[in-house]
Parts: sequence; structure tokens; C-alpha cells
Amino acid sequence: MLLTGGYYTTVARAVGFQFLRDIATSRSGEVLATFGSSFLTRYGQNPQHAAAGDRALGGAQWRGVFDQPSDRKLAYMADAYRAMLHSANFRYVLSFQMVDEGGHELWLMFGTNSKKGVEKMKDAMWAVDPAFGIGYRDPRDPNQMTLGIEIQPNTAPLSRMLVERI
Repeated sequence: MLLTGGYYTTVARAVGFQFLRDIATSRSGEVLATFGSSFLTRYGQNPQHAAAGDRALGGAQWRGVFDQPSDRKLAYMADAYRAMLHSANFRYVLSFQMVDEGGHELWLMFGTNSKKGVEKMKDAMWAVDPAFGIGYRDPRDPNQMTLGIEIQPNTAPLSRMLVERI
């Protein structure tokens, strides 16, 4: 779990892979992590930071980020974190990419072994107070627009797309 401070990720305070694996052994074990990968994508080639990244992500597989084009680095790191949660033995992993009004990205990663936990987390994520200026988008679709959390959604863009399609 990488803890964030402002928009910078502090790998030194990261929760290690083994600890997450221990949590996953419990039938009711769950983890909710905030994951900001920008620190590792910027400074991860420093041996000290790379070692901390290895401990947090369960190995060196994340280092492939340095071979990625810059527009793919954050998604690559999110994929690596999801894969790490699965390898820690969490059966279900949900990820939510949040983007604030300034365009800063942060990921919420949720791991559980409970189907009910998945349902409850989905309900909770979509019930977020819209006052914070946060939006969600599908992390596996880089072309999807950010979905703002709104009490009264603006359906005009959808209406235009439907009319054009029909």
C-alpha cells in the first residue's frame, strides 16, 4: 500500500507485500489502498527507491514501467498493483481511478475474498459526495471520459451521441 502525502507518494512508508498477503489469508480480510504511482515512475531507478518499490509491490515486475511510453506509465503501475493484490491471494480486486479538478490522478485499490465485500465497495464508491470534485473512469480504458459524480447528471452528451448514432 503506498501512502500519499499531497500529490507525492511516499514509498518509504509503503506497506509491504507480505503484510498484504497475511491480510488476504483471513476469509474476511480486506485492503483499501490509495495508490499514486508518480513517485516510482519519476524516482524508481534510484536503487533505494527501487528496493522500496520491490518490497511494496512484491517483486521487481513493476520496473517494466521504465520501458513504457510516458502516457502509459501510470496505467502500467496500476496494472502492476492490481496484479500484486491478486498474487497476494485476494480473489477480487477493484480499482477506481480518481481524477480531481486539477487533473491529478490517484487510484483506490480494493482487495477482498468476499463477494459481498465487492458489492458493498461498489455501492460505497458510487455513493461518494459530489462536493469534492472527484471523478471516476474505467482504468482499463484510457479513452473513456471521466465520469463526474453528480446528483443530477448531465445527459446532454449522451443524448447527442444517441441521436448521431440513430
